[in-house]
Amino acid sequence: MAKARTIISVCVAALVAVYLVAVVIVSSTYPIDTVCHHLRITIRDWDERQYVTPEELQEQLRRQGLFPIGQSVTDISTQRIEWSVRKNDMVRNAECYLLPQGDVCIELTQRVPLLRVVTAAEAYLIDTDRLRMPIRPNMDLDILTANGNVGQRMAENELAELATWLQQEDYWRPRIARIYVRAPHDVALVLKEDGALILLGEVAGYKQKMHKLRTLEKNLRELNEPPHYREYDLRFEGQVVTR
Repeated sequence: MAKARTIISVCVAALVAVYLVAVVIVSSTYPIDTVCHHLRITIRDWDERQYVTPEELQEQLRRQGLFPIGQSVTDISTQRIEWSVRKNDMVRNAECYLLPQGDVCIELTQRVPLLRVVTAAEAYLIDTDRLRMPIRPNMDLDILTANGNVGQRMAENELAELATWLQQEDYWRPRIARIYVRAPHDVALVLKEDGALILLGEVAGYKQKMHKLRTLEKNLRELNEPPHYREYDLRFEGQVVTR
């Protein structure tokens, strides 16, 4: 029992010491009467996308009682402000810190849409971190769409992987209009030029399947026979069935 009391006493003393050091650091950095007069919000990728605005974030902080302007620096929690900003649907990452004169700075990056999902019941986005995000009216999106019988888990995994690969492929990226999911194991790609279907079946093995089709198209062009089929069936191992 005496040993337990000794351990508790040591822990309490250590916590008090940490608190005193923190007080000394804050007091030496910011005079006790320092008040925040400016909130500086920097959106690092603003030139690429404008999904969230400084005005929206300021209003969000006001609603949550975290708006720092006019507050003493000793009452401002940069950690709580940072957590609040990170919870915004459009924010990918955020940092919040105080400047010596008491200004509060927020630096953030926005989420990057990868895939639009449209079903009979709802529409939403999957971002490059493979997480769901909402669609906002101000979004000008030039990204792939998946529609049909799409479950969120499928969208976040197999379809996000397929969309990432298609985005990186110079040969296929400009040619694929959308992903059509008839069933979880019955996936097709729709071509922009003529609406023809590329039948993948399961998404698994899509790279090998698409390579087979690219080889077929190359051979047809060499024979001066441009492809003109309505379906390219890649569901059978080692072959492409055209209709």
